[in-house]
Amino acid sequence: MEEKQLAPHYLFGEISGDEEFNVAIWLEKVKSKIKNQKSKIIIVGGTGMYLNALFHGLSPIPEIPADIREKVRAMDKAELLGQLGEHGDGNTNRMRRNLEVKLATGKYIGEFHEGDNGHSFKPEDFTILNMNVSRETIYDNINKRFVSMVENGAIEEVRQLLRHGYSPARSVMKAVGVAEIKAYLGGEISLAVAVEKASQRSRNYAKRQMTWFRNQLPANKIDVASFAGAASLII
Repeated sequence: MEEKQLAPHYLFGEISGDEEFNVAIWLEKVKSKIKNQKSKIIIVGGTGMYLNALFHGLSPIPEIPADIREKVRAMDKAELLGQLGEHGDGNTNRMRRNLEVKLATGKYIGEFHEGDNGHSFKPEDFTILNMNVSRETIYDNINKRFVSMVENGAIEEVRQLLRHGYSPARSVMKAVGVAEIKAYLGGEISLAVAVEKASQRSRNYAKRQMTWFRNQLPANKIDVASFAGAASLII
């Protein structure tokens, strides 16, 4: 909370569990904030897919019919790989998305990306600072952060989500720590185990982020030494 007093924060705590959220919604909100601000904005990431959308835009993929979405979501990883063949990359969520787009449109997602999507930004519009932080420092910060989250109300927050009866498929229910705290509240595991499991999930996620930052950030990135744990993009 002290950090929020130092500068205005946007798109932070603005979406309720009742709302669906995705990269397209996020991108429109970010573009609106950028256009309406006279001062520079620092965008902290984050998820590679969202940053990539900021740099390159999104392709106009049509809405997927509900019956196709349900059919694909029922498939396990092996079935998805069988359906996609060389287009399967092993990531279950990405493969489901790619297959549902293929079944609905006859084209894979990559084919939509080949055309001009009319995006208003390009990578060169941003000063991209890639924070070089040791893995040990990041993992230590993650461990401390989740303990702090538990101490500052995360358990009650999850309890409130459960009272709403949200489906496990809801984005808010997939957040790191929700499943672990839910298991703790259900008496399945101890709080110490819940904290360790959630911290491990967060460390695994951070590892994937570091791989993305290392290999997928645009060529105009600037590598800097810092104890911050993310890539910052200054507009």
